[in-house]
Amino acid sequence: MIAQDARFRVGANLDGILDDHQAGLRLNRPFLWLQSDGSQPSSYVRVRDQLFDSLQAGGDLLNVGGSSHDSFTDSSFYQSPMGQSLLGEHNAAQAAGDIIASFVGSPLGAAGSNLEQALARHPTIRMERHVAPLTLSEQGFISTEIRPPSANGSHA
Repeated sequence: MIAQDARFRVGANLDGILDDHQAGLRLNRPFLWLQSDGSQPSSYVRVRDQLFDSLQAGGDLLNVGGSSHDSFTDSSFYQSPMGQSLLGEHNAAQAAGDIIASFVGSPLGAAGSNLEQALARHPTIRMERHVAPLTLSEQGFISTEIRPPSANGSHA
């Protein structure tokens, strides 16, 4: 959706699986990918990595240690406190919320958003990959140098 709708200023994927055709999208807004702990299917990794290879505005791939796919839902909020502590799911959901808020804050104009500080608060979440934003020339924009006219009126 972020690739087709310019109203989105930042994107996030919470352990979602993308189709092959989505892997080739060239996203020009910051993108966060939170993934659950453990091994991922090869198709998941291939599509994820292909998408990250084409990010233009940068992005981060974070692994939420001790989590499962269901950790990113609100289901843990319906468990008893004992169930939440045994499964650890509630903590993963709260940590993910903090990380997302820190990542999207800056592109949305929120003061004080800092992903590094959020990661420090949640040591079970680790950075797997960081993609720096491309420069304008790397994105395919042509730089044109404009020179002032010389004394005789020609461009030097």
